[in-house]
This record gives sequence, C-alpha cells and structure tokens, in this order.
Amino acid sequence: MARTTPFCIKCGRTNTPLIEGMCPSCWLEENKLVDVPRVLEADYCRFCGSVRIHGKWLNTYDMGEAVLKVVDAYTKDVKPSKQIIESIKVESIEFVTQPSWRTIVKLIVSAKIRELTLTSSYDVEVRLRPSICPRCIMRRSGDYEALIQIRASRKQLSKLRRIVKVVEKHLTDDIAHDIVNVVDNGNRIDVLFFSKGSAHKFVSLMKKYGNFIEHKSYEDVGIGRGGSRRRRMIISLHLKE
Repeated sequence: MARTTPFCIKCGRTNTPLIEGMCPSCWLEENKLVDVPRVLEADYCRFCGSVRIHGKWLNTYDMGEAVLKVVDAYTKDVKPSKQIIESIKVESIEFVTQPSWRTIVKLIVSAKIRELTLTSSYDVEVRLRPSICPRCIMRRSGDYEALIQIRASRKQLSKLRRIVKVVEKHLTDDIAHDIVNVVDNGNRIDVLFFSKGSAHKFVSLMKKYGNFIEHKSYEDVGIGRGGSRRRRMIISLHLKE
C-alpha cells in the first residue's frame, strides 16, 4: 500500500505517497507504465487502402483509419512494464502529425499502482509500408476466386433490375470490397469475387430479395501458393419465371 513518508528520494518532496521511494511524478520520470515501442510498422495497400495486421488485410477508408487500426491492434495486447503496475487502460490515441506514410501518435495511458492512479503519455511512430494486397493483385490481373452468374429471361429483365438495385443498397463494406469486377450484359450479369466467403454472402442477399434457382460447381484453375490444387467456385442464379 502506498504510504506517506518524510520525502521523495529524488526531488525531496515531503508528505507524499511514495512508489519505490519516489513521489508519483518522479517515479513516472524514471519508469514507464507500459513497454511502448518507438515504431510500429504495417503493410498498407497503395491501391485500396487496406492494412495488414497480424497477417490479415483489413479494409480502411484512409491512412488515418489505417494508423488507428495498427495502434489499436498493439494496445489490445499492451503489457505493464513492471509487476507492481495493474489495471492498464489506454485512455486515448491522438495524432501528433497528419496521417501519412510516417505518422506520430500520442498514447494516453492510465494505470493503477496500489490505490494510486497514474497517467502518462507516449509518442509512437507508425510506419505504413507501401504494398499491394492480394485482392488488388487479383483485381489488376483479372483473377478471382468465385464467380456468381446471375441469369434471367429477357421478359424478366425489369424484375431482375429491381432486385439488383435493392441488393446494391444492402451490400456491406466487406462484400463490396471483395468484388473484383462486374460484367453486366442486361439479363446476364457476372460478379467476380476475391473470396468465396463474400460470394456466399452475396448469394444469400440475392436469394433474400429474389426467387432464384441456385446451382454450384467448381473448376480447377491451377496450383495454389501452398502447392495444393486451386479450385474456383461458380454459382449460377437463375430467376424463376
């Protein structure tokens, strides 16, 4: 338990709670609440703005959001610098410089040491490495993992268009970002997807707002990165008469 003693061994201040013989202010000058890295780095797709964190590409709208996602991922696992520190909390993340390839942010951190609450700030540089995500590689090369073939008779063209318009309004960001290309030929629409998961979600939306007959198949398209056979998923949706 923090106790009141005659003086702080560093500044000489009297009648103050002590932590390891020092007043809270002097203790913070000598110690960090958390082990904060000087630099955090992450890959940033220069085409779509997604950022790779822990091996997974996450969608962002701009560099500012990408920087915050990188810092947030770090702070979720932040550890106290000493055993006497408990109840670590990141109070806020503030931009010191404008978001760019190299951005300085300030972390405001609070912690408990016995009954005392201490607060300190730390500057961290976030470096975004210019890169290209797998989705954009596919988009630029014309490759894709899943193909959704939407078909209707010509007399049902207006009905199909109404369904497509409704589905477009209900597309979530993760589905929309995974669309590699759309080939629209009136009553024959092909939607190319980066991931099979997003393709399945898209199909569920189409079937929610339209009465479709579904047929799924696969085609071999070579060897994947791990040496296994790569298979592209094809789902045909035919609007019922």
